[in-house]
This record gives sequence, C-alpha cells and structure tokens, in this order.
Amino acid sequence: AIKFYEGHWFLVRILIFVCIYTTIKKLLIITYIYLTRQESVQCLIQRIIEFLQVRRDVLTPSPLNGLLRFFIKGDKKINHGLQASIDYLVSACMIVTLLITVLFGTILLVIQ
Repeated sequence: AIKFYEGHWFLVRILIFVCIYTTIKKLLIITYIYLTRQESVQCLIQRIIEFLQVRRDVLTPSPLNGLLRFFIKGDKKINHGLQASIDYLVSACMIVTLLITVLFGTILLVIQ
C-alpha cells in the first residue's frame, strides 16, 4: 500500500488547486446571493451620498470646501481643454510612435 501512494504525490498538488477553486466558487456564489438580496447597489450608494450631502459642512471645513470647489473648476477646465484638443494629441502620439518604429526598424536593419 505504501508503494501505491509514493507515485501519486502529484494528486495532492492537484487537490490543492481543486480546494482553492471550490472555495473561490463558493465565495462568489455567496457574494452573488448577498447582492441579489439587496434592493440595489445604486440605492445603497444613493443613501451614502445623501448622508454625506447633509453633513457636508461638518465633514469638510470651509477652507477645504473652497479648495475642493477650486479643484473641481480646474478639473472641468482641463477636461474641456483635453476634449477640444484630443485629435491633435492622438495625431501627435501616432506620429511619435511612427518615428520610434521607423527608428528601431532602421537600427535593426543596420545591425543585420
């Protein structure tokens, strides 16, 4: 009986992967069941947002609140600027990529 088990240690390694697979599968099933029982994730997020909106003045002091407004305005301006110039950025990236590709191709051909 001992000689039979000596050659089958690879089964123990496979068994470890099977146990990991079943554990992950059961965790995912439990998570799926939990999420389907909830009203919806959006409802939970909406409640959190409402909670934070009511307590905004307490959670963020006035200097930090002004700084957040400043960052939001700056982000909107940067976003608008990027959307206006996205064609130029893509064209520039394509030209740089083409130049780098040609450069490396030329170096490769010179070396050979």
